[in-house]
Amino acid sequence: MTAPTTGGEAKPFATKQKGLEDLSVDGAAVYWTVSDGKGGGAVMEAPLKGGAPTKLATMAPSDLGGPLGLVVGESHVQWVHSMAFGSILKVGKAGGGTTTVASKQRSPFGIAADAAGTYWTTFGAGIADGAVMAAGPKGGEPRVIADHQRSPWRIASDGKDVFWTVKGPPGAVLKAPIAGGASTTLVADVKDPTSIALDGEWVYWASDELDVVKKVKKDGSASVVIAESQKGPAGLALDATSVYWPNKADGTIMKAPK
Repeated sequence: MTAPTTGGEAKPFATKQKGLEDLSVDGAAVYWTVSDGKGGGAVMEAPLKGGAPTKLATMAPSDLGGPLGLVVGESHVQWVHSMAFGSILKVGKAGGGTTTVASKQRSPFGIAADAAGTYWTTFGAGIADGAVMAAGPKGGEPRVIADHQRSPWRIASDGKDVFWTVKGPPGAVLKAPIAGGASTTLVADVKDPTSIALDGEWVYWASDELDVVKKVKKDGSASVVIAESQKGPAGLALDATSVYWPNKADGTIMKAPK
């Protein structure tokens, strides 16, 4: 769906997209993943101005998983194909062949990217076996940014640090230097923080269990409540002045000042 940021009628942007998993936008187009429920699916694209969706990549059904998290860069779309041993894949914005960024990842989920590389979370094989991983812009052997994570979920990068949510229990919001080094806990002992987004100074996060949207400074020095008493906030988007999120319990799209 699409609607003015000032409010107004919501209109369909693309129809018959059953199994939609994740969505990302750049200045020209909208990109999303769809799962077929059998471990396969597709990466789709449609111009922002409207038009028929185009299939950029197709994944055949597999034993477990399907396309999940998605991120758009300058020239490529990258996504997670999650299985017990999943992959990080990419394709050019104009289509073409699919390239494997990393394989044999233990249940990957969230994904982020910047000019220096690609970053993703993995659940691993147990409750404290998750990790935050990285690969260079040309791929290569993945490296560990943080390990022994308790169900790491969504992830974001500002080019210097990576930030991620951990579902736990206990839940948390953390960061670590991309170049390597110890992780820092920005928010501790919070129930089910799922979503994350960044601007120059703040880390925004939401909990669909606590029904809150909050922000914390990147150095952890201050925390601010943006909205309370929501109905399952899941997913965050930012522009210059506002925070947007969907409430999954009642299907509303919300907006609040940063």
